[in-house]
Amino acid sequence: MTLTPTPTSTPGPVVTLESVRAVLAADPSATSAARVRAVLGRGSYETIQRCLDAIRAETATAAVPETVTDTPPVPVALLQAAQAQVQQAWAHAHAQAQAATAQHTLRITAERDAALARSAALVEDVESLSTQCDELGAETGAALAQAEQAQAQAQEWERALAQVQAQAQQQAQQQAQALAQAQEQAQEQAQAQAQEWERERERTAAAAALAKAEAAAAQGALQAELERLVHMLADLRAGLLQRPAA
Repeated sequence: MTLTPTPTSTPGPVVTLESVRAVLAADPSATSAARVRAVLGRGSYETIQRCLDAIRAETATAAVPETVTDTPPVPVALLQAAQAQVQQAWAHAHAQAQAATAQHTLRITAERDAALARSAALVEDVESLSTQCDELGAETGAALAQAEQAQAQAQEWERALAQVQAQAQQQAQQQAQALAQAQEQAQEQAQAQAQEWERERERTAAAAALAKAEAAAAQGALQAELERLVHMLADLRAGLLQRPAA
């Protein structure tokens, strides 16, 4: 429930008996504290009511006549009539009181039954809410357990992935090292093969030069032998030409 703050008014002059007397009409008993305050525009109901009670008491005291000592006794008939009226009034008041009490009891009983019904409904609501809270608590616990399990599995996957990545990186490094070594070995082999080919070329070139030189020498020897044979043949022909005929 939202409480609306009561606006505070600026305190005015204090309410006194004189200020209340100035407001009262000829019959003070017919004036209420609300009416007096409405006229004055200030003061609390309690203070105004105390002033009204004091003024009424003064008025009642002033209206009481002086005590008469020689009053005659009340007639019996008047007493009996008054007693009958009082008894009738009392019976009527008692009946009204009983009827009012019965109505009040019925109203209180109905209000009690309604309150009990509301209380029972509230209890049912509380029990339902408690059940829902328990169910939500169980669902929350299950969800937390699943989340923890999922987190544990995710961590396990992360560890496995880290291991796979480490292994892959190690294998990649090993393969890179092996490839570098293979490239280095292939380069060394290529260089060795090139050097061997260079040496073989040099040997071939030397052999070719030697063969060329030997061929040139053989050709020179053949040329000299041919020239010698040509000279011999010329000498032989000359000798034949110089021999006399038979």
